[in-house]
Amino acid sequence: MYPGDLDDLWEFTCVFRHRDIHTVRSFSFHTTVYQKRKNKFITNAGRAPRDHNALRFVDENIYRTFANANNGHVAVYNAETATINEYATLCDLLLDLGFHLKQHEHDRWEDEPVAEERDRSRRPSPKEQFVSPDLYGYCSEVVPRPTEIKKVSFTGFSDIVQLLAHSTGFAALSSTGEVYTWGDERFVGCLGRDVTDECPAHYPSPVPLLSQLPTGPVRHLSIGPTSSLLACLTAGNDLYVWGDPRRLPPSLQTLFFDQRQADDGWHDYNDGPVPVVITDTDGNEVDGIVDVAVGTEHMIALTDQGEVYVIGQNWCGQLGLGEEIEYVMKWEKVPLSLDDGVSGTKKEIKAVAAGPWASFLIVGEEE
Repeated sequence: MYPGDLDDLWEFTCVFRHRDIHTVRSFSFHTTVYQKRKNKFITNAGRAPRDHNALRFVDENIYRTFANANNGHVAVYNAETATINEYATLCDLLLDLGFHLKQHEHDRWEDEPVAEERDRSRRPSPKEQFVSPDLYGYCSEVVPRPTEIKKVSFTGFSDIVQLLAHSTGFAALSSTGEVYTWGDERFVGCLGRDVTDECPAHYPSPVPLLSQLPTGPVRHLSIGPTSSLLACLTAGNDLYVWGDPRRLPPSLQTLFFDQRQADDGWHDYNDGPVPVVITDTDGNEVDGIVDVAVGTEHMIALTDQGEVYVIGQNWCGQLGLGEEIEYVMKWEKVPLSLDDGVSGTKKEIKAVAAGPWASFLIVGEEE
């Protein structure tokens, strides 16, 4: 059993309080929290990479919504031009925004003056301090300033309401419920559709099996940027998943086929989305899935009754089931107590979120 870290939380624990928590975005090394009012930044935890800090410094609005796949590619949606822009790296996006980011903070551009040539009487601006924190210090390497932006644009995509990344590509959801996918053609399962000359892997194309669903159009996507599993919810609160089971642990492969087949390593699966049925301990179907979140090797779902179900690996306590549980192969209800012993008011779970190795419950006062 993976022992985890000493600071892992094995049960759901209150870690932050704010009157208006709306969105939690969790990355590999840090988590950001936003409020509903103007989607304003509240706080973060962990240590964000330099390129993330740079993007937030340059354009907070883009930072709130950009998608960063595990293969390094980045996608941004421009609503004014109905365009999805994909970049080879986050540095290419920054360069397109007019910001040159060094791969290593102690590097120096070829056209940048050396320390002796700088005006030491002038105090550097905050931007200069960020770009070159060691402004008058050690330079490890002289590098050419990048000029070419590795970027491809996809036009004609109006009313995109979600743009998310998975391990090898992206998915987008329109306001009408159309789901578009694109990415690495070697992992066609993550596309959820056939790859043809008319609908190549690298171009955002609709997923036919997610059109004309029995309980209405897709209303919500959930994808982990480090995962090969994608999920969506319909207007009627049905749950569907698709992805590449070969890149998932056996505990999540059971979403695509039964436990015996997962244990035997059987991988004859459907590349398209499949419906997911959550059952309770008595084998009864759980209806009304109102929210879902996907981590690297786990999933968490919220019902309209305020119940939380989880499946997958629990190496770092991401399932909230206790340290003795290594994984669960079937959906399991999480025992929860929302009484914080402070306010005395009744609480309810508003939404769920997931990071690569963590799960989050957004809790508010009962309406």
